[in-house]
Amino acid sequence: MSVNGSARTELDALVIGAGFSGIGVGISLDRAGMSDYLIVDDGDGFGGTWNWNRYPGVAVDIPSFSYQFSFAKRSTWTRVYAPGEELRDYAEHCATRFGLRDDGLETFAGSTVHTARWDPERSRRGKRVAVIGTGASAVQLIPAVAPEVEHLTVFQRTPIWCLPKLDAPLPRSVRWILGHVPGGSAALRVLSQSLVELTFPLAAHYHRTVPLASVFENSARNYLRKQVNDPELQAKLTPRYAMGCKRPSFHNQYLATFNRANVTLETDPIARITADGVVTETGTAHDADVLVLATGFKVFRFGQLPEVPRHRTRRHRPRAVVGHEPLSGI
Repeated sequence: MSVNGSARTELDALVIGAGFSGIGVGISLDRAGMSDYLIVDDGDGFGGTWNWNRYPGVAVDIPSFSYQFSFAKRSTWTRVYAPGEELRDYAEHCATRFGLRDDGLETFAGSTVHTARWDPERSRRGKRVAVIGTGASAVQLIPAVAPEVEHLTVFQRTPIWCLPKLDAPLPRSVRWILGHVPGGSAALRVLSQSLVELTFPLAAHYHRTVPLASVFENSARNYLRKQVNDPELQAKLTPRYAMGCKRPSFHNQYLATFNRANVTLETDPIARITADGVVTETGTAHDADVLVLATGFKVFRFGQLPEVPRHRTRRHRPRAVVGHEPLSGI
């Protein structure tokens, strides 16, 4: 298949049309793990009918509350039967929210960096920095960069449970034991692994009989109240899911960083990226010189993992997907 005169491209799916049907198909493909697809449309944006038809009086002919995706309900309709402009805006919003665009970032005039591709040579000191994401990478990044930037805006979709990190420098005596005392390294390994098993596998597998998750959640709530001064910020940083539904994080400065005068926590969803920064759904514009994507990884993306047969024999050496080296040690 040729796209814009380019060479033949192999795709999982080609979606013709960027209207509501095309948007829905794209979202469903992503959820099915088939993210190698392309949506094409003759128009210059999403919305289909609502992108093309802009004549005076254009409006939907069924109630707005039914003319929307069940998984992306909007509470800001201005009329029972929304005008075309609102339908077009809703389509664009869905395309942005569910990552259907391939150029959301190309419009940004500043520098963009993913946490997995950090450039240590490029200084962020004294600049306006926007961080998208509050997962494990962001929890470590945000306290480290906040003191050196002019202003830091953190865009949070889902808050993360954060507990204090029992971290400290290893004394010279302990390091000497590790290197010279027989069994010293093994003893510390047993102690360390016991802590890991207690806080993760045992707490998850035996949550009904040993309610450790609720204990950790209460500890996290108390820690949050001690670390963050503003009750409104405390509420924004408090997860609405139980401890254990997602992997918690551990850090001793992350939560307190939001007390800084040069740090803003933004929980309003991102509407679009502009040349100057980020605009949220309510229309609030946050100017930025640097955009940091702390958005994690798609580890189990369709087609990325090697094929593993159900039955293995000594005569058969399974290989990874085409284009990858054979799996070793199998």
